[in-house]
Amino acid sequence: MRDGDNPRSGSRRPDPAPDHDLTATAERFAPPHHRPAAGIIELATRELPDSDDTVMELCR
Repeated sequence: MRDGDNPRSGSRRPDPAPDHDLTATAERFAPPHHRPAAGIIELATRELPDSDDTVMELCR
């Protein structure tokens, strides 16, 4: 699934207009690199092997 996909509707949400002030603030406090959602999920899976099952249980 790509970032921004809506699994319930099966369609991609339109990208919101960029908020430059919010982006600048986030970049001040964020780690020095950006990571796509797939990378975050991969990291979570390595650190918390049952994370997918836990999230899926919460969504039911």
